[in-house]
Amino acid sequence: MDGEITTEVSLENEHLGNCMIIGGGNHGLYNVVCIEDYGEKNYTLMKKIFKAEKEHNLVCGGQLAVFEDEICVSIDTVGIVAEYYYQSQDMYEKWR
Repeated sequence: MDGEITTEVSLENEHLGNCMIIGGGNHGLYNVVCIEDYGEKNYTLMKKIFKAEKEHNLVCGGQLAVFEDEICVSIDTVGIVAEYYYQSQDMYEKWR
């Protein structure tokens, strides 16, 4: 994802009603949301170390939006949680 042409990717398990949505890519930052139980539970991946007043302009799903630094993660973090989700069909354990 580059934040220009491809701005959002979804990994879904329709049978379980779960999905992970990864958006962004511009500025090397991403926003990751996990939805469970057909939308009954929604989780946003958050950094432990962040700058409280800092914001980033990310393009997610083709639209520019402002995101707090706390919820903008690196590609390395995205890789860890996306691989875990793909293999286990569940959120990364440390995310809960």
